[in-house]
Amino acid sequence: YWYSLLKKGGMISVVVPNYLHLAKEYINNPTAERLKEFNDIYIYSEGQESPHKYAYDENLLTQVMHDAGFTDLKRMPVDHPYFKYPVDWQIGYTGIKA
Repeated sequence: YWYSLLKKGGMISVVVPNYLHLAKEYINNPTAERLKEFNDIYIYSEGQESPHKYAYDENLLTQVMHDAGFTDLKRMPVDHPYFKYPVDWQIGYTGIKA
């Protein structure tokens, strides 16, 4: 959808929770309370109006962006202004419409 809205050469920035990082955190502390916290924060996201509908890690995010037609994919640093919070459980990439 976003690809169709951009002009050629336009840039997109995508930031999502990094589920690989979150899964590792849960495995290190697999309690019901921890899983409930993950669901409340990352699945039914209280941090934004629309809940997340899909889980991404770095590999899937870059694959989806590439498959959509974006090129020159670059990982965004966690202190990038597009990150709501500078935390390590997020992952972001920029891409250019070819």
